[in-house]
Amino acid sequence: MTDERQNQSEHIESNQQLEEDLEIEYAELVKAELLTQYRDMCQQANIEAHEAFCAYLEETYDENDSIDI
Repeated sequence: MTDERQNQSEHIESNQQLEEDLEIEYAELVKAELLTQYRDMCQQANIEAHEAFCAYLEETYDENDSIDI
């Protein structure tokens, strides 16, 4: 095996190990809970909640896989 091929192979193995090491589990996204928490935090901070953001969360309850901002 040439040095270049060996280096590529080592690089690929290194990347695969890094991907395995960086696997992170995220909490399930529930937009209804996020909205409640956001409004509560705004109230505690004595600031007005951003209504467009609140409307977005309400309108996309069923799409809990991500948030587009």
